[in-house]
Amino acid sequence: MAQEAGESAVVALAVKRDPEAFTKLYEMYAARVQRHIYYLVGNAQEAHDLTSETFLRAWRVIDRYEDRGVSVSSWLLKIGHNLAAKHLNKRRPLASLEEAGDYPATDRSSNFVEAVCDVDVARNAVLQLPDTQRQVIVWRFIENMSYDEVAQLLGRPSATIRVIQFRALKRLREILESQQGEAVRPALTNDAVGSPAMMVSQLG
Repeated sequence: MAQEAGESAVVALAVKRDPEAFTKLYEMYAARVQRHIYYLVGNAQEAHDLTSETFLRAWRVIDRYEDRGVSVSSWLLKIGHNLAAKHLNKRRPLASLEEAGDYPATDRSSNFVEAVCDVDVARNAVLQLPDTQRQVIVWRFIENMSYDEVAQLLGRPSATIRVIQFRALKRLREILESQQGEAVRPALTNDAVGSPAMMVSQLG
């Protein structure tokens, strides 16, 4: 996804290690990165700390960033996602979402975002997926990324991302059926792609 004109100017300066431009990137995207990380770790303080670490790491390598179909916001999300995944691997069981109200989503374009952020069982099911499947589901349905952008982030063909998503949705259905003791209606399939609201109804 190409950068917007205003963003491109800021990114161009940040890549040259301009502190003011990088600060601007922080102001533009820190809240989104923190919401993304919070969804994964379920703890406000940990999300705050991991967000700080995300931007610290980004600053160290910002001069290597190139827009090759991945926006700088998605690049930052990838760094944050990887840090959160490593953090999750160090602690179990998963934290609950008792503080879910702390970070209300500002982008309401996806009903799936609201539903999953409000339902602890759905979030925990997503977090039980293998890492690559979890990445695809979170980036596709929580961050509303296209197949092509996810493919760029993971370094895989778009067709492969579709297969991973299909398997992830199938696994989510199995996890939810096991947890709820009843079939999730109807089977989650790739037909839900592009319609997060439909996926919500299927998760219900």
